[in-house]
Amino acid sequence: MSENARPKGPNTPGRRARAGSAWGSADLLRRVIRLPIPEESRARVARFVEDELERARQAWLRETVPVAGLQCPACQKPIEDELKKKHREEEILSVLKDVAADDIEKLVEQSRS
Repeated sequence: MSENARPKGPNTPGRRARAGSAWGSADLLRRVIRLPIPEESRARVARFVEDELERARQAWLRETVPVAGLQCPACQKPIEDELKKKHREEEILSVLKDVAADDIEKLVEQSRS
């Protein structure tokens, strides 16, 4: 195991952390802080890395094998519908994370009326 793969402190798991997890974000922040760049650029660099990871994840999801017709081996429930629903929810959440809280409340109210 390389030195970069080992966590430097007890607070983050290093490369073993999933990219979208809080541990992954904390580890990314810890690594960006150590970069020899101006402090005002660090947030932009961290945001760029997170965006690139998300783009790579979305590209990977587009290239995955379709699950049409697959069923849960234990309960025989179709898997495709649940995955489509989950992906749709993730798309909605990714759009909403860039929207201000006030605007989200307005959208929710509009959808209820």
